[in-house]
Amino acid sequence: MAIQLLLAPAASGKTQHCIERIQTARRDKPLAAIWVILPNAANVAAFRRRLARAGGAMGVWLGTFYALYQELLAENGQLVARLDEPVLYRFLRDIAAQLHADGRLDFFAGIHAKPGFAHALHNSIQELKRARLTPEKLADAVKGRGARLEELALLYAAYQHRLLASNWADGEGQGWLATLALEGNAALARGWRLLVVDGFDEFNPTQLLVLRLLAARAQETLITLTGDPSTSLRSAHPGGDLGRQGERLAHRRFMRARAALASSLTPSVPLSPLLERSSVPGEGRGGRGSGVRRLEPALFQPASDRLPADGRVEFLEAPNRAEEIRAALRWLKARIVRDQCAPGEVALLAREIEPYRAFIEEVAAEFGMPVHLQQGANLAANPAIAALLNLLALELQDWPRRRVVDAWRTPYADWTALGIERGDHRGGDLGRAERLDAAARWGQVVAGYDQWQDTLTRLARAQPAPELDEESAPLVAPTGTHAAALWRKFRQFAARVTPPPRATTRVYATWLEALIGDDPELLSEWQTESDTSLRIVACASAEPATRARDVAALREFKNILRALVFAQTALGPARGAEYTFAEFWNELRGAVEAATYAVPPPDESQTILAASVLAARGLSFRAVALVGLAEGEFPRAPVEDPFLTEADRAMLGLPLRISGDEVTFFYEAVTRATDKLLLTRPYLADDGQPWEPSPYWEHVRQLVDAPVGRVRLDDALPVEDAASAVELRLTPLPHSHTPILANSVGAWEYGGQAGEVVLAARLAAQPRGPYEGDLSALQMRLERDYPAMRPWSASRLETFGTCPFAYFAAYALGLEPRPPVEAGYDVRQLGTMYHAILETLFRTAADPTDLSALLAALPAIANEVFDAAPETYGFRPTALWQRQRAELEAILADTIRALHEASAGWRPLYFELAFGPPPPLLLTGEGRGGGAPPSATGEGRGEGVPPLVLRGDGGEIQLRGYIDRVDVNAAGDLRVVDYKAGSSSISRADLDQGKRLQLALYALALRDALQVGAPAAGLYWHIGSAKASSLKLEKYPGGVDAALQTATAHSLSHASRVRAGDFAPHPPDGGCPDWCPASAFCWRYRPKR
Repeated sequence: MAIQLLLAPAASGKTQHCIERIQTARRDKPLAAIWVILPNAANVAAFRRRLARAGGAMGVWLGTFYALYQELLAENGQLVARLDEPVLYRFLRDIAAQLHADGRLDFFAGIHAKPGFAHALHNSIQELKRARLTPEKLADAVKGRGARLEELALLYAAYQHRLLASNWADGEGQGWLATLALEGNAALARGWRLLVVDGFDEFNPTQLLVLRLLAARAQETLITLTGDPSTSLRSAHPGGDLGRQGERLAHRRFMRARAALASSLTPSVPLSPLLERSSVPGEGRGGRGSGVRRLEPALFQPASDRLPADGRVEFLEAPNRAEEIRAALRWLKARIVRDQCAPGEVALLAREIEPYRAFIEEVAAEFGMPVHLQQGANLAANPAIAALLNLLALELQDWPRRRVVDAWRTPYADWTALGIERGDHRGGDLGRAERLDAAARWGQVVAGYDQWQDTLTRLARAQPAPELDEESAPLVAPTGTHAAALWRKFRQFAARVTPPPRATTRVYATWLEALIGDDPELLSEWQTESDTSLRIVACASAEPATRARDVAALREFKNILRALVFAQTALGPARGAEYTFAEFWNELRGAVEAATYAVPPPDESQTILAASVLAARGLSFRAVALVGLAEGEFPRAPVEDPFLTEADRAMLGLPLRISGDEVTFFYEAVTRATDKLLLTRPYLADDGQPWEPSPYWEHVRQLVDAPVGRVRLDDALPVEDAASAVELRLTPLPHSHTPILANSVGAWEYGGQAGEVVLAARLAAQPRGPYEGDLSALQMRLERDYPAMRPWSASRLETFGTCPFAYFAAYALGLEPRPPVEAGYDVRQLGTMYHAILETLFRTAADPTDLSALLAALPAIANEVFDAAPETYGFRPTALWQRQRAELEAILADTIRALHEASAGWRPLYFELAFGPPPPLLLTGEGRGGGAPPSATGEGRGEGVPPLVLRGDGGEIQLRGYIDRVDVNAAGDLRVVDYKAGSSSISRADLDQGKRLQLALYALALRDALQVGAPAAGLYWHIGSAKASSLKLEKYPGGVDAALQTATAHSLSHASRVRAGDFAPHPPDGGCPDWCPASAFCWRYRPKR
């Protein structure tokens, strides 16, 4: 029953002494029982590796206190199930709901159903249990101290009663039961040869009691603690003041643990004398004389001479967290390559690792470093789980367009049984996910199963129609049999992911398990997956780079499902109760959001640990990079517990949260390194403001004589420090480097130089070069793509005249803007309705100059177009549609009156005159911005009308189009009228600059292509404002012929520049239109003012 307390500074050989003691005990008695208790799973894994390297030892049990509790209970014949956290959270939610229903919750009434309430309550209850504070003791202590504490005691008592009544336990409860088992069974754990307790810096009352009971039975007990043997134990009792004379500031936490051990163990078993520091064998390669080793005794001690760094302690400042991680991982990679460290011998530590997680994963992947994040990741943030949750929420959210399309595109679900491909291209045909999106945009589907049905069935009834005018070109959408097939697939998809409306948790879990599918690694040869399976696990397993991460997340998700089923089964009165899917979904989502998952490393000795400082306590590494030494990060700013304030803790005898332990945590972090240590900090906060350094950074800076490196974003990285191909690409290679190295990075160097060219071009005052629209190198190909016989439209030429780069993006690249889907008509569809109504009105009028007759006929014609407009033109009317119809009819009446007044002496003659070959058919239900106008089969649409041919020094081009209206006067003169739904005025300058060519080109087509006659006049008529633009052909300097010559010259020039590859961006004076397809990436884009 001898107890040894091994007291020595951090990382000075305590664990190695334990291993040697185990080997000695094993040699004496090869089959003797040896038990080793360690703080956490990381320490268990590290101890096991070191024990194996030392030769191993059969029959040595390694584990944490929680694992020890389970072993003791099993040996005592007590089968008490330890519940997982999702089950415990469910218990607490049910308990809180029942107490609230009984009217016994007042203070927590408003928050008891919040998702985070059960999680926070569970943490507080576990802390109370660690302090061995029973519900009865808590109730007595808080009686009369307010509703918050009294209701906390009430919740705690109900929770503990539920566990005891069901013969279940939580982790701390198993510790209570283990102590009772040891006290009640003298034979339990009797005859242990050696008990080793290593790596702890604190012990809770349950652990101390278990240790006292085990130490009285074990033949020998060895406990290690960090500390200074020369410090008197009298200054370290648990209730004593900290920082008193003789006590080292960095050892505060250790001294409390030492005092707690002394007061717990000495009453029953005497302590043997402490081992002196000199008797502890050293470990590590740094040696006591190295900078790292000499730093330990100087930490938080009175000022002394500065220590030489000896190249072993380095400081580095980075502009932000991302660059800080990049620099830290680059330094660790250098330790592996230059110092011959194994990956398992280096570590990346932070006070809290979570803020750095995304940067660590990204940079580690780039550097090719096998980094293992010890802290579990948030389960809900995993891509596979996010995709699965999106699927499950579709029916609850009423089938929103974006989420439905995302579900069809996700790589985590296999829809091939339904014939759904994930946005692939087969024979030039868009994949079904893309066609579904196009259909939804055409039909303005926002959400709702009925909207999907309405849109897809309307498209199924529609037939392919020609694109009448590129100015109002519709989105490509499937029609006919294509849309009918899409609707059939959508119905099958919806049925597959629609859950039962009401069911038990078990039924919902079974349905969801079948949807997820089996793990291929666990399927036997004769097993096959269900027909309803989306093979989510198999899809996640198919990607090698993310397989381990996603499969681990899916397994944890399935564990949660099983825990929820177990919880419902255990609820007694609620057993077998049915819920709506919304209720099940809320519970499942809350459990997922509170859960984490860990990706097991393939070989911990060959992976680099990235962990919080607390998780790495007791571990030792040759090299450590400690990041995040900024103000408020380390030491961490104190946050008070919402359930138990500091005053409550003092009253109840609980450990204070604001206890100054951050100093000890920093001491433990720094002393994890035996050879080399890197300390880093970000000097800019996330908002770009200066970020002050941590006081610990300043403290070590005063202790160690070493320069501070500073990373700047524009600094060139030395080629020998490049840690990845990407960094090498961005590093200028000196001419002195060997040809082998130059050849190996030649492609990367070229890419870096190309990037510099792009950046220089885009920063120039004027656009130039191939990255700013100069595609002259492709002139021969462009001349083949745009031959003389290729028909042009006036709207495309106008687009080029407005901005050549916009033309290149829209027509050469085939890009189109993707505005958010909103109900209601847009400007394009409005213009189409206006055109249809005006054409029908004037074409069918007995006398198109009779204003009264026109206004009398307007309502019937407008209503006919408006009634068919949603289906014909592809928009979803809003609740304001009836009022909008009346307003649009009033606008048309005003424009008819104004046009009648402006047309004195003129009489409408032709409508929608077509010239040139019709455009190719598209998979769309729309014509001119949404459907063929009523006059599609009327006059002027006969095929065989030749195109307008323009010839000049710039070559030859052909044009096609549709002339809205042609008027004639008593003298037989002709006038061209072009309707415009937009309000932007059109002036003579627009024609002079080549931006507005349509009116003049249509007048030229009337004369030369249709050979109707030479026009004497022409105007743009703005329907909404009921007036003509200032540009009129007859008033152009030089008359109509001069206007036609100007339009001809610009058209030939535009076409010639397209063939020459001249697409340099030229933003309009008033700013770029928001519909420009290049707005997201054009460096010259300027929004309209």
